[in-house]
Amino acid sequence: MYDWYYMFVTNLRSDIINVNKLPSLEKLRKRYFFTNQLFFEVLIQSEWVTKTLQIRLYEQAKIDFPELTDKEIFKTIIMSRTISCNAFGLEISEYEVDEALNNIKNLDDLIIYIIEQDKLDEQSDIFGMRNNINETITKIMESK
Repeated sequence: MYDWYYMFVTNLRSDIINVNKLPSLEKLRKRYFFTNQLFFEVLIQSEWVTKTLQIRLYEQAKIDFPELTDKEIFKTIIMSRTISCNAFGLEISEYEVDEALNNIKNLDDLIIYIIEQDKLDEQSDIFGMRNNINETITKIMESK
């Protein structure tokens, strides 16, 4: 059970998804008849996971590389999401990343930028249901 949960990288798994949310997320997976692999992909592309992961990556980079400025960390995070570093990544050049960084002043701006870039990628909208699934995942993750 919860095979999709174990597809997350071990050291990030509990940071991204609270184990108390697993039954509700599993119920969502079954409602849409998603395979474990497909549901993992839906989760990893959801706004909730995207936001949570960017925060975690930023916090870890601040610990691991305290000499880097926020802008350098932001650039590294964005570049890690590009096609040059990730076969399923964003199709943007380093020049476009540098241009985007002019408008990214803080972590919230970075998260907004990444989510907006993901929305531009039509392939990431599984069956055209992105908004509905995103809202449901957010409700589950933010519930007490």
